[in-house]
Amino acid sequence: MSMMDCFNVIAGISSIISLLISIFVASKVVKLSNSNNNNAGVIQTGDGVQKIAKENSVIADEGATYYDYREATILGEIDEPPILTESRYPILADESYSYSENVAESLCKMITPGNANNYCYIVDFSNITSKPEMNRWIGYTIQSLPMGDWRTFVNENYALEFQYMEDGNIQCINLEITNASIGKKLCRRKLQLSSEEQKFSLPLGKYIKSVEDWKSVNEICFVFFPEECVGQKGSVFITDVVLVKG
Repeated sequence: MSMMDCFNVIAGISSIISLLISIFVASKVVKLSNSNNNNAGVIQTGDGVQKIAKENSVIADEGATYYDYREATILGEIDEPPILTESRYPILADESYSYSENVAESLCKMITPGNANNYCYIVDFSNITSKPEMNRWIGYTIQSLPMGDWRTFVNENYALEFQYMEDGNIQCINLEITNASIGKKLCRRKLQLSSEEQKFSLPLGKYIKSVEDWKSVNEICFVFFPEECVGQKGSVFITDVVLVKG
């Protein structure tokens, strides 16, 4: 075999190896038009705003694709609502935080009995006196949501659902859903409590005319206003908190 023949064989083998490497890498990269970075770098399938850029670097592995825009020129953004693949999305309390105003945090404690989408609030306002001139509240924010962009939940008429009841004499608790990026409470509901279990269902399709407000949902909150609970004490159970397809 001549030197030229050997060179041609080596070149052919190199071409085949390069092709196999390209196919392997391509299989690990998530398609940009069906991805999400939430402007934080991590790509997950079909959730929200994606950047269109040049001169940005990409790192891919089996689980995720990471885009580094630090040296990139941003040309624009694609704004895609998420693609939903499940009929039920539990809302877990993995990231839950207490917050209060003019109320001691010790007056309300949250635990998660059983599953992480069951919440129990142990409250004691038995020594609280009426002060209607003072802004007072205490509650917990749940920030471990299934995703930040809820527009498809609205478009496809999912419902936020849970069961609730109390043990003691607590009369009410308040539900709030917040879009902090626009400083707006998307939903506020006062739930009247009793010792009998009740079901709450909020069809999100009713917000279709303001669907863009649901592009960034940061938290759902369960809040007590002491003025509504003067002298009261007990436990409030919120169970099986879930977004479910109608």
